[in-house]
Amino acid sequence: MISGIIYMNAKKSPSVSQSSSRLWLLFGLCTGMMPPLQTAINSALRYKVDSFLYAAFISFTVGTIILLILAMIINRGIKLLFYIDNFRLKPWHFIGGLLGAIYIATNIILMPHLGVTLTLMTVMLGQILMGLFIDHFGMMGLPKYSIDQRRVIAVILIICGIALLKFF
Repeated sequence: MISGIIYMNAKKSPSVSQSSSRLWLLFGLCTGMMPPLQTAINSALRYKVDSFLYAAFISFTVGTIILLILAMIINRGIKLLFYIDNFRLKPWHFIGGLLGAIYIATNIILMPHLGVTLTLMTVMLGQILMGLFIDHFGMMGLPKYSIDQRRVIAVILIICGIALLKFF
């Protein structure tokens, strides 16, 4: 997994300064440490409440409360703008919450069967494949980043990492 990520970024042309880029990578690394903790905590919670759905619900409820408090502090109150004539939000903008709920519940279900490491590696592979697809086609109005040989080799290395963990 690590070799795939390193390879994917090795020959990438820098668009930000090297030191700034390293800070962002460190921030990403630290952020990446949260899902394994979340998966393990939610899985343990599953057994305490005897339901993966209740465990996911509790996780989302706590997250929602924290986000509401932070949003109110940072934005100095609640600012939800919906325009009738010029409706800015489209229905697909709300799917993120549904996808997040499915992601959390699925991690809770998979963890006892695969363990935290294999669960997260397979989930990350799915994330990377979908990320490549979104980047390549510039979906949802995002910038396009073509799938190139470097990215394909990185995905192959990640798949090899999963195979090594699963079969050896």
